[in-house]
Order: sequence, then C-alpha cells, then structure tokens
Amino acid sequence: SDHAQGLFLVTDILHCAISDLGGKQPEKGTRISINYQEGGGGYFASFYVASSVEKMGMLRVELEAIGE
Repeated sequence: SDHAQGLFLVTDILHCAISDLGGKQPEKGTRISINYQEGGGGYFASFYVASSVEKMGMLRVELEAIGE
C-alpha cells in the first residue's frame, strides 16, 4: 500500500504436503526459494514466509516478496 516508487509487494500461497518440506512447518520470516521449472534448473524466486498453517499433514504457506 505505501511502497517506494517502483517497488511492489508480491504475495503467493503455497499448498503442499508437510513431507515436501522435509517434515517441518516453516516459521514466519523464514526464506524460501521456489524453482519455477520442472526437473530443476531454471528461474528461482525467493520469498519470506508471512504465515503457515498445518492441517492433517498439509501446509498452507503465505509467501511475500518485494519486487521491482
């Protein structure tokens, strides 16, 4: 809402099994990198965890990053 000129807030939501993240629920402020290409390589985006909720072995993780 109140960002410097040319910067914007990027938000995303990750749904996955807790086992996909090594069996650990990420804590708020943790940095996560996501690969957007199947099989590895390609483009990685880095996000910070805004919040995470675990229910029945599934995670809902809200992610945030500042983009240009």
